Amino acid sequence: MIKVEDIVYARFRAPDLDKMENFLVDFGMQRYARTETALFMRGVGADPILHVTELGEPGFVGLALQASSEADLNSVAEANGVSVEARTEPGGGKRALVHDPDGFPIEVLHGLERLDVAEVQEIAPLNARLEKPRLGDVKRMAAGPAHVHRLGHLVLNVTDY
Repeated sequence: MIKVEDIVYARFRAPDLDKMENFLVDFGMQRYARTETALFMRGVGADPILHVTELGEPGFVGLALQASSEADLNSVAEANGVSVEARTEPGGGKRALVHDPDGFPIEVLHGLERLDVAEVQEIAPLNARLEKPRLGDVKRMAAGPAHVHRLGHLVLNVTDY
């Protein structure tokens, strides 16, 4: 059993990368890299990739998880009878490719490039049920997309597990 540090990205397919990029920018992501057949989007955090879109028929392709260490990456590869290989996509690093019970690929990664954290507008603190740090201070948010920091959760549904 390894320790997964975080979700790295979800991978989808779409027939129009321009439309997908416009949608994701409006949602709050930024382009990290783009090829003729794939789009790699990031948020404002240090992770280089939160969302990958491959050119093709619309659908879910798979996901990537961050191993806590290279030893964990090697361990998951050995336990699943796969090899650790260099990632050839933007962001670098190494991966072990395994599959969920329905055959969807799950990339277990380690050593991806880290980016500088983007600066975002600070907003007034939020009032809570018991604490009111913003008492009398108006909370104003600038118009525009959200500041996506990371991919916080995914739901993986399999037909028979």
